[in-house]
Amino acid sequence: MRSLLAALGMAIVTFPVSAETCHWQQADTADDIGASRTQTPEKALEATRLVKSGKVYSLAHVYDKATIPRPFDRVFELTVSVFDMDEAGPSQLFSEGTLNGQIGQVGTQFDALGHGGHDLGYYNCISPAEVGPDEAGSLSRLDVSSVIPFFTRAVFLDFVHHSDVPKASFEGGSIVEAAYVISVNDIEHVLQAEHVAPPRRGDVVIFYTGWDRLFGIDNDRLAFAPGPGIEAARWLAEREVALVGADTMSIEAIDDAEGVEVKANPAILGTELGAIPFPLHFILLTQSGIHLLENMKLTPLADDLMASQAGGDGAYEFLFTFAPLPIKGMEGSPGQPLAVR
Repeated sequence: MRSLLAALGMAIVTFPVSAETCHWQQADTADDIGASRTQTPEKALEATRLVKSGKVYSLAHVYDKATIPRPFDRVFELTVSVFDMDEAGPSQLFSEGTLNGQIGQVGTQFDALGHGGHDLGYYNCISPAEVGPDEAGSLSRLDVSSVIPFFTRAVFLDFVHHSDVPKASFEGGSIVEAAYVISVNDIEHVLQAEHVAPPRRGDVVIFYTGWDRLFGIDNDRLAFAPGPGIEAARWLAEREVALVGADTMSIEAIDDAEGVEVKANPAILGTELGAIPFPLHFILLTQSGIHLLENMKLTPLADDLMASQAGGDGAYEFLFTFAPLPIKGMEGSPGQPLAVR
């Protein structure tokens, strides 16, 4: 990880080498599934009871190489070829597409547990050597193919319309102020304003900041996005949620593609851990096994939820479903998460 970040030109703070060992071992020492294990038949049945109208919303941006943000020089190139089955006369045509890209980490993207780890261990203290990559370049453990699909209750936290956090203007509307660190108090205020019960074990929590409106328009600004901080990450982990999503590039509050709180205090999580540029990724993915879903498209849903709330409570919880592509050895996945109301 240090060599990767250094190659990307990011500043790395060096701490004294310590004899610290991995301290986030799970009760089940063989567990390499993480929080998706909460996706049970009971959770699915519970979620179906939230469906009232049957309206389905796509929460993904279109994967378009002309607009898709590609931080850290990530690649996304699509080429389509068309084949004529008989060039001498009328016949069928078939097209085939070739995609060359880091498809697990561009656009609307899902993080498997193998995406974020630490020199001391990945999720459940699984060693970097066990995770890989192997000689073929694939992850041996914690890859996206082991994730159980999500079909559960989602709690939608609208910080644009139901919060007094600092805002900025963008194209006639409001977005949460750049690099703002969302606190537990901010979350609880939104839950109260939306009349929604706090997230429970196995739920999905979605942070709406309005920053999806910048996608494909002002991609450079996405490196300065607002998001939940360390306190909020621990609050989510305590509630054993299955997945945390947001309309921003990294979910967490970042300033020039580095965690805001860590940038202000590099030792905030302890000098024994060394460099942790993305603390929410560390707390949720690495320590807790909670998956992340970044760069979601949320504004159309948020607008509909605002209109729906006028008719009664309960608009801000709904059925959520997402199944990452089960690519063996991959650290993440593209895909189309869905909200069903």
